[in-house]
Amino acid sequence: MNSNLGLSKSQFEQIDKRLENITATKVEEIEIEMDSPPTVQQLSDSNKSYSINCAILFIDIRKSTDLSNQSNAKSMVKIYRSFMRMAVDCVRKNLGVTRQFLGDRIMGIFMDDKDEEGNIINLAVDKAIYCARTMQTVLDYSLNKHIYKNINKKTIECGIGVSYGKVLVTQVGMRGVEQNEDKENEKDVVWVGKITNYASKYSDLANGGEIFISKEVYKNISTSLKDEGIWSFSTRSKSNRIYEGYISKNFYLHNKEEFGEVFSQAIEVDNNKVENNLAEGILKIERLIDNLLKKENELCKREEILKRKEEQIKDIQISIDDKKASLIKSEENTKRLKEEVYSNYRRIFLDTFCKQAIIKELGADFWMKRIDTIFKIGKELGKSDLQIKIDLDVYLIDIYYIFNNYYKSYEYLIIMAQYSSWLTWKYKIIIPKVKTSWKLKETLKKRILTIKDVEIKEKFEEYYNDIEKIYWS
Repeated sequence: MNSNLGLSKSQFEQIDKRLENITATKVEEIEIEMDSPPTVQQLSDSNKSYSINCAILFIDIRKSTDLSNQSNAKSMVKIYRSFMRMAVDCVRKNLGVTRQFLGDRIMGIFMDDKDEEGNIINLAVDKAIYCARTMQTVLDYSLNKHIYKNINKKTIECGIGVSYGKVLVTQVGMRGVEQNEDKENEKDVVWVGKITNYASKYSDLANGGEIFISKEVYKNISTSLKDEGIWSFSTRSKSNRIYEGYISKNFYLHNKEEFGEVFSQAIEVDNNKVENNLAEGILKIERLIDNLLKKENELCKREEILKRKEEQIKDIQISIDDKKASLIKSEENTKRLKEEVYSNYRRIFLDTFCKQAIIKELGADFWMKRIDTIFKIGKELGKSDLQIKIDLDVYLIDIYYIFNNYYKSYEYLIIMAQYSSWLTWKYKIIIPKVKTSWKLKETLKKRILTIKDVEIKEKFEEYYNDIEKIYWS
């Protein structure tokens, strides 16, 4: 046995002292103005951290594990090297820097560009969005073409996530062993803050060809990047946590025609997925009905419920089959079909309302996708976000509460108080969870002043007085 392995007492005491120094020293946050993020050489080995505002982008290969299992090691070397070269080039061309390589995932950092007088000439968020568009364009117009031709007819898909805000930058690791300059330094930069985690999660949740950005990014990007129809509000979940933001699909660069044609294999895959937004909505309804029937069969085993659901499915299926033949034939028929699709989705929420066991069994991911889709269809019908929220308020109060998103439940509770003729009793259990009631009370107070119906007015006064009595620890 090698006696040099393990730790001696003096070595343990040396490590113990270093750890004590790090944990006992106050963290010093330094606000800095820089053109680009600091490198590991610019950071000190201490609890000093630089505070910067930046946009963070993650790009990640979808289903890379499956790809590795289906490819030999030499093929994967080509795929990873070409993917990383593409990503780094796209970050640099859009005035960003690459700071982390995490297997099949790359992190890009973007900061505001300013002139000599301190005026912003390029927004960090704009640079990140253009980088994402550049990546998507190069992926589908170049990289997939070469991978398909040279690596066993394979292609890759990527998800891209972008977040924006304040982040702390600090150094971790150690320099050469015991002051020996011949030993390799083991130091790196860590990006501390929720925007780093959010950008990573948005990348995980983005499907192939999608760019998923935070609401803060969408709020700050230039108007020219908010063209009608490019972005759609989306709610998705991961590990029972809900993420809200905006998603675009195949948001290529405007001058994409200069680069030839999008790789045909990618076109075929995309066309096989969906012919248009309306057809996609119909297919989702068919899958939703199948899943709901299957889950209820597993949960209930009650013939009467199954029979009723089968009749509903037949009615909806007949309507869908009748409409498929004349899909998008005229504007009037298209709108009518969209209204039927929207109504059918609302029926799903109605049928499962207050059925806690069914809602839980279907899972958070199932419901977040349904919410995302009904908002999308509602907007295609010309409905505003608020109109859709009013249509769904009592159902979403229930769903968000079951999956522990109490603040979203509270948000819809306020909408219900402002626009509905009644208020669900669930304010009694939601208020203690969020530990606040002032906004709901203010909404009820204003509503009471405008209600003319005496009976409804008395009912809302009872709600207000009841909420006044609710306490939380």
